[in-house]
Amino acid sequence: MAQQSGAAVAKKLCSSAAAADAYTGEDWISALPDDLLVLILLRLDTTAEAVRTSVLSHRWRPVWKLLPELRFDNAPDLVRIRELIDVPVPGPEAPELRFMSVTTEGADPESAAAWLPAAARRVTGDLVFVNYDVEGEAEEQEQERGVVQLPCFTKARGIELDLGFLELALPSDGTFTRLTELFFFRVLFQGPCQVGDVVSSPRCPSLRRLGVQVCRGTGDGLIIRSESLHRIHLAHLIGFRRLTVETPALKRLAMGFCLESYYSQEDYENDGGGGGDADADVAAVGDGGADDAAQGNDNDPIVHITAPQLVSLGWDDRYDPQYVHFGNVEQLQQLSSYLYVYLQQNNQLNHNCLRLLQRFQVIKKLTLKLVFQKDLAHDLQYVMEDITMLPKIMSLKLRVFNRRHAFGASCFHLLRMCTSIQSLTFQFHETPSLEVQHFCPSGCLCEQPTEWKTEKLTLMDLEEVVIINTNGTDHEIAIFERLFDWAVKLKMLRFKYHSNTESKVNEVHQRLQRLARLETCIIFEELAEQ
Repeated sequence: MAQQSGAAVAKKLCSSAAAADAYTGEDWISALPDDLLVLILLRLDTTAEAVRTSVLSHRWRPVWKLLPELRFDNAPDLVRIRELIDVPVPGPEAPELRFMSVTTEGADPESAAAWLPAAARRVTGDLVFVNYDVEGEAEEQEQERGVVQLPCFTKARGIELDLGFLELALPSDGTFTRLTELFFFRVLFQGPCQVGDVVSSPRCPSLRRLGVQVCRGTGDGLIIRSESLHRIHLAHLIGFRRLTVETPALKRLAMGFCLESYYSQEDYENDGGGGGDADADVAAVGDGGADDAAQGNDNDPIVHITAPQLVSLGWDDRYDPQYVHFGNVEQLQQLSSYLYVYLQQNNQLNHNCLRLLQRFQVIKKLTLKLVFQKDLAHDLQYVMEDITMLPKIMSLKLRVFNRRHAFGASCFHLLRMCTSIQSLTFQFHETPSLEVQHFCPSGCLCEQPTEWKTEKLTLMDLEEVVIINTNGTDHEIAIFERLFDWAVKLKMLRFKYHSNTESKVNEVHQRLQRLARLETCIIFEELAEQ
């Protein structure tokens, strides 16, 4: 049976009430207690629809005011939202809000800030605010905008703010007592109060997850001292040079494209603002031409990480052990970084990853992004041979940003340095800026070297291969076919895919099935849409 939308269900209930009224003279739906009527309204898609039910009868007028969740999509009037939050309700006090989301487009600071104090008084769960840019207006209005004042949310559990580059002033006092998750995206921080001051333990004693991405105004850097933080994700922080993290409970740290001498303003603008996902991260690095980005200077960044419980480190940033200091990270089990497969002669970008890999002798799971330029010009060189050793690992994950280029040689080079791995994952990414019809030209540089097509390799311990988001290209099939020769004891081949790529997965399966050993089990898993 097909699932009906919330609006359809509610309309059906209301029409049923009208039918019952016509037949018996009584409105049985309206006679239900408040808590059941609230459940009906929660099935509606937006709070605006719930408010409109107040015209049904006198009985329905106060019901929407009891909603524990409020959703305002494409809200044209943010001042009106404040009025709806503050509306008088039956009973001694307004019900707690366990969830509130507001999306709007091109909001100005005054309207964006109008409803936040009211939300701070009532939200006990999660608050989400997304302000989409009006195309072409963000840069023009930047000089004219005021500042959004963020109140202290003493009761909220989670806050996610995507301000579309509005300026935000953090509260200089108050404690976010219950806050466990805090995410800032596309924010221009202003005012005397620094991000590090707010997120550290004295003012966020319960904070467990922190994300600051595609933001400006963090000053010279961040100083985070937290007894509670378990996860930190920092990405695309312009003008950022210094980081101090003292977090005894921290389990996961991810940092990318933040350090000033590494990630230039020009890169940022060319990327269109970037983003927190991996595709945007790779796009932000560009085509590997910023040779001077990795050169030292008098303003080299200083990073100090003290996190003795750290188990996962994602580092897509500048790394020089002279300036970037990881303390006692002996518990580390997962490491993630990136590599360019082709670069200009003497380009130093890959040295960040190479130095990082040398820092660790044993890692349970290693994730490497393999990055290709769209056009492999003749002044580029195959640079994977600069990698001469990897940590001892059990699991290898390769996130391939190959832009339809052949990638077998780079994979082969890495695999022959970790022949004892037990698990291997390929995850394929289509770069957003890549035209759909782009294909690797004949005689492309990516066809070299070719030894991987014929040389022998034995992966004696490899038992599981996972393939995520295959595009079914000939380059992908070629490496998969070689894997059946190399992995002599392969037990499991697992395909993970999104529903819109199911046909590609079936095609790959048909081509590989004839090569699989009888003892190899092939499994298909559809990924949940995000």
